[in-house]
Amino acid sequence: MKKTFLFILNNYNDVDQTAPLINTLLEDSVCIKILCLSDFDLKQDPRIRHFNSYSTFSVATFPLLLLLNRGPKTIRWVSREIFFNVVTAFFFLALSRISLCVYTWCNPRRKGFQSRIFLVAKKMGIPNVCLPHGQNIFLNYDVNTHLRKFHSENNAWPDFSPRNEFDLYVVQTYHHRQMNLDWGMSPNKICALGSMRFFQSWVDSHAQFFPPYNGFPLGISERDVRIVFFVPHWHYNVDEPRTTELIKLILQNKNFLVAIKGHTRGHQLDSEDETGLHSGIANIDLNTTASSSSLIQWCDVAINFGSSIGLEAIVAGKPVINPKFLHTNRTVFDKSGAVIDAESEDQVIAVLNDAQEGQSIQCSIGQREMLIKSEICAENVDINPALVYKNALFEIS
Repeated sequence: MKKTFLFILNNYNDVDQTAPLINTLLEDSVCIKILCLSDFDLKQDPRIRHFNSYSTFSVATFPLLLLLNRGPKTIRWVSREIFFNVVTAFFFLALSRISLCVYTWCNPRRKGFQSRIFLVAKKMGIPNVCLPHGQNIFLNYDVNTHLRKFHSENNAWPDFSPRNEFDLYVVQTYHHRQMNLDWGMSPNKICALGSMRFFQSWVDSHAQFFPPYNGFPLGISERDVRIVFFVPHWHYNVDEPRTTELIKLILQNKNFLVAIKGHTRGHQLDSEDETGLHSGIANIDLNTTASSSSLIQWCDVAINFGSSIGLEAIVAGKPVINPKFLHTNRTVFDKSGAVIDAESEDQVIAVLNDAQEGQSIQCSIGQREMLIKSEICAENVDINPALVYKNALFEIS
């Protein structure tokens, strides 16, 4: 009998990080069932549409649950307890003949009906595996205002020990594994297997799922420098006003064409009244909806300091400016030699001016390979992470 793996994917990031694995499993004739328990429009995702071409792929839906999610809080809770309890979870897993359940980073007992599935799978002897829904590029633990406040009030970090209930919990890097160990995870439950999302072969093919970016269709000249600026989580210890001022300074050169890409979890530049930036400025595409992969293919230079998307730009061979003065966090990019560290606005502009004059601003290939080894290959350059993840799931299922 063929294996059937259930993936619970509730947002864009969940799909983004697991798509390489799903693609690999489908090519190996594994049956994949996707369940979305949020309002995310899963079926419109281009990668999901591609997977639909496989006969072994299907999307399960609970329309009543999605309808209940839109009601008043009390009614939502009572209705979910009545209709989406452990009995519903049992019949769903049994009738679907699920042999393994895949979730993305979470506390397994704090996710509504997803938690019911987790508990029932555990009782039925179905392995529960937790995979990344993002990538941690931070080296300090107090990466945002919430964690700083938590540590200040408790003199401790969050307790991740409940996550030891998973049969396997996966992160991409050893520095992230160590953080989870420090927060209470067991060494025999958590492993670092590399980054499927930013591995070379997936980066090469991923942009094909999205239309090419064409935000500045007219007037592009040889003097123009195409720049994508990736906006971070604002509450990740970022100096938001100074970030906005840097963008304004870049825009003073009309040959700098700047596409602003908001964070995948919703953070964008504020309104015109607060920033003075607006879509009428000729050399800016404000809060573009284009995919990050398409923007990286289009750009000459990426500016990134608080997001793992910088790894894709590095793998794609694009120069990356790291304006680390815009936040107080420490990241894997800082002093790596794989990006251009900038300590001030003037240094950022100087690098962009060099690019406009045709000077090479690319970093050392060797330094880029060292960063790829640690952050994407889990210190082993001879692996394809998607295959490593697949083998790990086969071993446990």
